[in-house]
Amino acid sequence: NIRRDLNLAIARDAALKNREISFIVTNGDVSVTGTVQTEDERKKMNDLAMNIDGVKSVANGLWVAE
Repeated sequence: NIRRDLNLAIARDAALKNREISFIVTNGDVSVTGTVQTEDERKKMNDLAMNIDGVKSVANGLWVAE
């Protein structure tokens, strides 16, 4: 289950688990929204999602808070 695996991956990440991140999974395409603190965190979300079995693409709509 992509949703479960991605939730677990976020929960295990020291920085991302404290961010307001939500996502929708549609046929292997993940659409992510929310707020992170740095561009690195934004990129890390992409990496986490792409490493999950069954994920075909990631639309990263995360916003980096100043």
